[in-house]
Amino acid sequence: MGSNATYAANIDNLTRLWKAMGVTTLPPEAPATLNISESWPHRCWLDWSARADELVHLANTVTALPQRGIVPVWPWPDGGVEALQSALAHHGFTERSALTAMVLPLDGVDAEWPQDEATELITTSDGIHTWTELCSQAFGYAIDETVTQRLGGVADLDFFLARVDGVAAATALTYKTGDTIGIHQVGVPKEFRGQGVAKRLMDHVMAHCRASGCRQVTLQASKAGAGIYRKIGFEDQFTIRNYQRVAG
Repeated sequence: MGSNATYAANIDNLTRLWKAMGVTTLPPEAPATLNISESWPHRCWLDWSARADELVHLANTVTALPQRGIVPVWPWPDGGVEALQSALAHHGFTERSALTAMVLPLDGVDAEWPQDEATELITTSDGIHTWTELCSQAFGYAIDETVTQRLGGVADLDFFLARVDGVAAATALTYKTGDTIGIHQVGVPKEFRGQGVAKRLMDHVMAHCRASGCRQVTLQASKAGAGIYRKIGFEDQFTIRNYQRVAG
């Protein structure tokens, strides 16, 4: 669903966040748009604007990618996806996860989302430390606090922490790029699931998105979370498939 422009806005928001987390590039012979995360989130990606020949070039050099590197594959408008997927499979990369890119246009949406007194905007280093530990628990992998502390100084980026009886229970962050605001890292550890904390958090975050003045909200949903976002009003756009090399 949607247009190529809305697809591009979703990927642009996501990849600009990855770049804010810390990024480098491969040597000059690699495509100019090939970006490599310095640590978490361990992504190796080509921007939405990548040409088909750049995808083919990456396909021919996937063995040079970092061992922990995760390669996201989305429907680049210029083509070349099949060659890249074939090369990834040939060199021992398997699909680690699949996410659904989603969008909610705010123009003409009448829904009102209530702010939650138990959800707070995090602005301190100690708060980001708590956020990082909780988000790591929710997603089941270690998040590099050096990265999250760096994000604390990024303009138009906000951390949110929801609480249950005063205890930190859920995380999210938003990042504004142009007239798009993206929602990322919505996480609830197992011990707090089924208590309505995710809905409270999302209501609060959506109220923040509405107040941002942006035209649309984007996110990338797991299979488990997609249904929740559709109930809010998000529409499916396309699938992002994440590939990672099998440990030898």
